[in-house]
Amino acid sequence: PIRLEITEDMDPVTLDLLVRELDITEEEVFRLPSPLDLGGLFEISKINRPDLHYPKHVPTTPVQFQPGEPNTKPDLFRAIKANDVLVHHPYESFATSVQAFLEQAAADPNVLAIKQTLYRTSGDSPIVEALIDAAAAGKQVLALVEIKARFDEQNNITWARKLEKAGVHVVYGLVGL
Repeated sequence: PIRLEITEDMDPVTLDLLVRELDITEEEVFRLPSPLDLGGLFEISKINRPDLHYPKHVPTTPVQFQPGEPNTKPDLFRAIKANDVLVHHPYESFATSVQAFLEQAAADPNVLAIKQTLYRTSGDSPIVEALIDAAAAGKQVLALVEIKARFDEQNNITWARKLEKAGVHVVYGLVGL
């Protein structure tokens, strides 16, 4: 048996198409008042039908952050000093913009302090590693860690402890703030 769940506001043309193509009756259609749980759609994305998939998106690097010479790192500070740079994620690379900026700041002897807010931190965060490197280089590093970041609480707690052990001053976000 099939149970087709739809939103209350689905248009009749689409509904008729689904009923016809799925070969079901109106009794097998259930109208729901709220948004549907779309988690099951991830299974559909695993179907081996390349013709139904969008091409994989590869983020670009803003022109201002591209190296002038092959096999060199760009000077992001110089690029930002010359002009404002607007970076649009996820279309432009986080690794070659924000991450590279923090890594350059961690290594630059002229940078005295870094202050960073961490909300949703992955299990292998290069941002946290850059902050740890900065603290190891003698910089004053402060990280505001939001512990109650949805679905990332454990990662954030783990990283906060690692940051504290590395000498980073960690401030915890307040619930409801």
